[in-house]
Amino acid sequence: MNKKLIAWLVVLPMILTLVPGLQNHAYAAVSTSHKLACPFRSIYGQTPSGFVCSNCGAENKLGNCKQVNDLTCEDPVYMSHVCAECETPFDKLVESPAFQPQGHTFPVLGTSFDAATKSFVVSYGACQNRNCNATKESDVVAGKKEDVSPATCTEPALVKYYMWDENYNKIYSGVVADGEPAGHDWADGVCQNGCGTPFRQYYGMTVSSIGPRFKDVSELTNKWHMFSVVDLSQDGTQTLDLIAGNIHKIGTVTLTVADGAVTVDYDLYAEPITLKSAFFTLFSDLAAIETLDTAALEGYAFGEAITLGEDTTRILYVNMNVIYANDAENVTKFYEKSGAYTTLVENMLNLMK
Repeated sequence: MNKKLIAWLVVLPMILTLVPGLQNHAYAAVSTSHKLACPFRSIYGQTPSGFVCSNCGAENKLGNCKQVNDLTCEDPVYMSHVCAECETPFDKLVESPAFQPQGHTFPVLGTSFDAATKSFVVSYGACQNRNCNATKESDVVAGKKEDVSPATCTEPALVKYYMWDENYNKIYSGVVADGEPAGHDWADGVCQNGCGTPFRQYYGMTVSSIGPRFKDVSELTNKWHMFSVVDLSQDGTQTLDLIAGNIHKIGTVTLTVADGAVTVDYDLYAEPITLKSAFFTLFSDLAAIETLDTAALEGYAFGEAITLGEDTTRILYVNMNVIYANDAENVTKFYEKSGAYTTLVENMLNLMK
């Protein structure tokens, strides 16, 4: 064998024993798989001396530097020289500089969005690390708003909310309404917001309950105004359409008979609509009517019970004044030449005979 090679094989072990940085101590690995440098040498500059084992009384018989506990989520690894006789740890424990607490690992079970608070709720499972069953309460994370579409004349703005997850990915809510519709901005007969909706508003439209026209059976007026002939002899409820301007149905009037009295109520289902005035009265017959001027007539309050007496066939005269637009919801067309209206008028006139 080469003499130089033999010389190196003899000298190399001696060199290794003289170099402090290469003197690593083995330990019984539990949660790690590689060797740790002796912490006493790195911290104190040398291994401890003057050791007397607290267990067996051996003096200065230090064994290897060993790991004495597991690495956990909250506790670091501790290292200590042990007694060479009984392996009792030296009373000076030193945290391993290489293995500090690893912290909990809570898996995300799910993320939900609370529309009321505009926040995300993140729920977690138990810690996944070995020898740890710690739990974590749900996190509540305020959502950040992101615009989807602006408000229009008739629809509110649409937005969605998001949060960043642990990987810096955005998690989104569904699309939700934000605020109120912008509303129309009318000028020169057209909405100026660009929605293209034409505009026509009916000012001071008179409203009557459906029935014959006064002008067709009397000389009280030459206007289209109507009246209703109603039989109030039986307990129960009757509902009649309210006609605006002889062109639209915009609501109903209800007559409820109970215990010899009648109560009259109304419902304007057109939306939006502004009621400027509301009047009604009851006549016994056409001959009893001298004027249709509401200022000169005795009216009743809607919702008030009115005693009927023996005469239970009455003429109902409703006179309202309203403002509404042709794009109002629930407005339907009234057709004066329809068969249904013609039949209704004939039936009401027959009640007067």
